[in-house]
Amino acid sequence: RWWVLAALAVLVIYGWWATGLRPFTAPALVVTLATGGVVLAVGARTGRRRPGGTEKPSPPVAAAGLAVWGVLVLALAAWEVAAFVQLPRSAHPTLSALANLAFESHPVRAAAFVLWIAAGYGMARR
Repeated sequence: RWWVLAALAVLVIYGWWATGLRPFTAPALVVTLATGGVVLAVGARTGRRRPGGTEKPSPPVAAAGLAVWGVLVLALAAWEVAAFVQLPRSAHPTLSALANLAFESHPVRAAAFVLWIAAGYGMARR
């Protein structure tokens, strides 16, 4: 549909503008927080509903899946801390340093911002 393409174009333009703001400034923080809030609110409002207007019950969370995510988060946190305390820093990059390299270009940052919005919307709809 035409409106889907129009909404996608607006989203890409917005992502380009938002990631063009100077990092770690008040405008960048406000735009990021406001975007996240709006995305979560819209996603929750347009969540999956049954034809009668009632919401579908959430499926139970699998303990095994939760454990896998927990181990992954702990492993990444351990890597970050271990790399942070080792010297020389250039030989032991932290995850944040690697992310800075990955998101150095404006097109990559804009694409990541748009994907972040889409992921937030998808999670809020559940």
